[in-house]
Amino acid sequence: MLIHHVATAADWASAQATGAYETSTRGRTLAQEGFLHAARPEQVAGVLARYYADVNEPLVLLTVDTDLLDELGVPWREDPVGDDTFPHVYARAPAPRGRGGRAGRGALTGQAVPTSRVTSSAHPQARVTPAPPWP
Repeated sequence: MLIHHVATAADWASAQATGAYETSTRGRTLAQEGFLHAARPEQVAGVLARYYADVNEPLVLLTVDTDLLDELGVPWREDPVGDDTFPHVYARAPAPRGRGGRAGRGALTGQAVPTSRVTSSAHPQARVTPAPPWP
């Protein structure tokens, strides 16, 4: 299954440099929160509108391959949140190394989210454009 996580471009660049993503949500780390927040595809538009409408820095929509998380032994599950459930990842998520780091197997990929479209109610896939390649 593919799930998503909204990240700042700076957090994603850091993850690619280190090989692991550790930001739970805006302004909170995995160590502080205990898990990484994620969303199913149909939940992304609501997450962007609710929590990121005032963001002025570049955002990246990360795609998390839960089958690969399972293969790598990274725990995740759907947890109840209000009247719905949201996926949460309970450990560092492996990210492919970039910018001069060794290439490796990662459970995350990222695409840039145009900030001007963050509050759009369109399906999330319609609001995502490919991220520029790493130099």
